[in-house]
Amino acid sequence: MSREPGKEVGIVIGETTPAYAIYLSYEPPRLGEYVVIEHPEGPVLGMVEESLIGNAFLTEDAKDIRAAMKTIEMIGEERLYLKGKVRILSRLEDLVHKQKVRPVKTPPKPGAKVFLADTDTLTKIFVPRGASVLNGEAIYDEESGRGYIRIGTLANNPGVPVYVDVTRMVARHTAILAMTGAGKSNTVAVIADRVSRAFKGTLVLFDFHGEYLDAFPDADYNIVVPRINPNALKLSEIATLANISPSYHKQYRVLRLLYEVVYKKLSQSIEFRNRNFIEVMIDIVDDLESMEEEIKSKRPPQQPNKRRKISKEQVRQIAKEKYGDVADLVARLSDLKKDYLYEVVGKLEDLMLRYKAFLDINAPQYIGNLIVPGKLNVVDLSQVDREGSDVFVAYVARTLLEERKRYVTKGEGYGTPVFLVLEEAHILVPKDEDTNTKRVFSQVAREGRKFGVGICLVSQRPKNIDENSLSQTNNKIILRLIEPEDQRYVQKTSEQLSNELLGLLTSLDTGEAVVLGDFTILPTIVKIDEHKHKTMGRDPDVVREWMARSSKKKSGEPDLFDEFAKMQYGL
Repeated sequence: MSREPGKEVGIVIGETTPAYAIYLSYEPPRLGEYVVIEHPEGPVLGMVEESLIGNAFLTEDAKDIRAAMKTIEMIGEERLYLKGKVRILSRLEDLVHKQKVRPVKTPPKPGAKVFLADTDTLTKIFVPRGASVLNGEAIYDEESGRGYIRIGTLANNPGVPVYVDVTRMVARHTAILAMTGAGKSNTVAVIADRVSRAFKGTLVLFDFHGEYLDAFPDADYNIVVPRINPNALKLSEIATLANISPSYHKQYRVLRLLYEVVYKKLSQSIEFRNRNFIEVMIDIVDDLESMEEEIKSKRPPQQPNKRRKISKEQVRQIAKEKYGDVADLVARLSDLKKDYLYEVVGKLEDLMLRYKAFLDINAPQYIGNLIVPGKLNVVDLSQVDREGSDVFVAYVARTLLEERKRYVTKGEGYGTPVFLVLEEAHILVPKDEDTNTKRVFSQVAREGRKFGVGICLVSQRPKNIDENSLSQTNNKIILRLIEPEDQRYVQKTSEQLSNELLGLLTSLDTGEAVVLGDFTILPTIVKIDEHKHKTMGRDPDVVREWMARSSKKKSGEPDLFDEFAKMQYGL
C-alpha cells in the first residue's frame, strides 16, 4: 500500500494507554513520522518512536539455522509483521485549529485505523499564524507580539517547515547539544542570523575559536574584541586571572584585603578612580614597606633593634594621611607574613603582563558601548586563554543582568532584552569545577526570565556541563549523540526526552535534530536548514593543503613557511 500522506497505514493492536499505542503496519514505520489515529474523543496525532519487523515463525528463540532456512523457503516473507509504537501527543482538532496541545483522557481502541499525517495538516500545526517576513524565514504575529524563526523542515516530510517561538527560546533558555560534526555550529548560525535579521534581536555569541567572525555578512553584526576596565572586576575575577584559588587561604586573604582597600578608596577618591585597580594593589604593598621603613627610621638611637615587630597601630597612624578611613585595613595587611604579600604582588605583576591588551583602563565602562543593542555581537575569544575567557564572559553576563534589572525596575540601564549564546559551554560552565561564568550563568538561568536575559548553552560534551545549569534550559535542540553517557546525562536534564526519543539520537543524520521544549508546539525531528554562509564547523581540507604545498615546491614558488623558518632559525 502507498505511503502517501493521509492514507491508511495500519490498525491499532493489543493494549493501549492514553499515552501510547502499538499498531500493525502495511510498511515499515519510520521513526519520527506523525500518524493520525481514530479515537473516541476525535482523531489524535502521534509520533512513531519505535519501529519493529518480525516473523511469527522466526522468533528470537530459534536455535537451528538449517531449520530456520527451511522455514523461510516454505513461507517466504509473507508472514512478516510490521509494528510501530506511537507516542500519543494531542487531539488533532486542537492542534490544527488552536495550535494548542490537548492530551486525551482515554486510550484508543484496538482495531482503530492509523493514517499517515498529511502535509497540509502538519503545516497548519507547525507554521504559526501571522504575517510572514524575511522570505519565509521568520513570522511575526502582530496581535500577540510573538515572533518565530524557521529552523528547518520535518525530517520525514521536507514540505513542512518548522518554526520556534523566539520569546520562549530566550526567556525559557535553550541548549544545543551534539557530537562533533553533527551540525551544531550550523544550527547556532541559523538561529543567530535569523533572530538578528528578522527582529533586530540583541545577541551575544561567545566564539571560542573565531569560527563565526565572517559567518554573518547579511546580518547587522558587531565584532567584540575582549577588553575590560580592571576597575570593573570582582574579587573572584581578579583571583582567577592571578591564579589565586580560594584554597590558597593566605594568598587569597591578602588579595581580599587589598581589594577591600582599593574598592573603598575608588568609591571615595577621584584620584584613585582614574588609576588601574590592580596597579594600586601593587602600590599599596610598596607603600606598606615604605611606612615600615619610616617607622624604623624614627626609633630613638637607644632602641637599635630594628627587627622588633612593628605594631598595627603604628602602621595605622602613619597610613591615615594617605588612606584615611581605610588605614585600618592597610594596618591589617602589615600583620600578615611578608612572604604572602610578595607572592601576591608577584602574581599581580604577572597578571598585568599576561593580560596587558585585555585589561584596559580606557575600555568602555557602559556595557552598551561594548555589546551594541539591536546587533548580533560576536565576541572573539580565540586570542584569550581559558581564564581570561571565563572572566570576560562572566563580566559581560553579570553586567547585562544588572543593567537589565535597572531598566526593568527603574527605567534606566540596558534597554533591550538580550540572548547570550555560549559555545563550548562545557569549558566555562563545567560540572565538577567552580568558575565565574558558571556562577553568573546559574544566576541568569534563575533570574533572567524576569528581566529579559536568556542563555543558550552549546556543547559537544553534554556530560561535562553543570547539571543545574543544563536542567534550567527548557528548550533542547539535540543533534546526533552516540556516547551513551552523554545521552543519559541529557535525558536526566530534560523532562520531555523519553527513552524512545533518546534511542533516536544515534540514528540521526548530520543536520537532523530532536527538537523539544516550550519553544515548539510538539517534540519533533527536524532537518536543520543550512546556513547559506556556512564556513564554521567544517573539517580542514588536510590532503588538499598538503598537495597544494607540494605543488608549490615542485613549481619553484617560494613557500612562506619555509622562508619564515630560514629567517627565524637560520635554516
